[in-house]
Amino acid sequence: MSTGLVAFHFGTKDRLVLALLDWVLEKTTALSVGPDIAEIPNPHDRLVALLRQEMARLSTEPKRNRLFFEFWNEGMWNRPVRARMQRELDRYREAFRPMAEAVIAADPDRFDGVVAADLAAVAVSFIKGCAVQSMVEPHLDVDGFLRAAETLLAAPSPIAARSHAILA
Repeated sequence: MSTGLVAFHFGTKDRLVLALLDWVLEKTTALSVGPDIAEIPNPHDRLVALLRQEMARLSTEPKRNRLFFEFWNEGMWNRPVRARMQRELDRYREAFRPMAEAVIAADPDRFDGVVAADLAAVAVSFIKGCAVQSMVEPHLDVDGFLRAAETLLAAPSPIAARSHAILA
């Protein structure tokens, strides 16, 4: 393909860059909850299965992840890039909200004071954190990463619960 044809199609370099950004976002923030996950009866297990799916998917795409974070960096100075990144990350986080609401509703005592938006944000941060780690460490043990995340998010131990009560 000639560079002239590309320039004609997109019109400007900025439009070309935004088209590439749209492609990167489509590939890195597209959430698909298949029937194998949707049919898991326990909301917590369903959320963990979705985290596992997303971490595994993104950890196999280090070049796309690198582009995602390059665009994130570009968004610091480029308002259209920043607006698209923010809109897509908001949409991605929002896609987790129904599952987060179900998790909270299934165990309200455990998630006392936790709102679905915050739980969804934590889920996305673990996923994007896994994506970063897979760029840094190409042979990242995604299962180990998820086990560590699950352990960190597990119900607090009696010692931690007493410490929390003391601090409250």
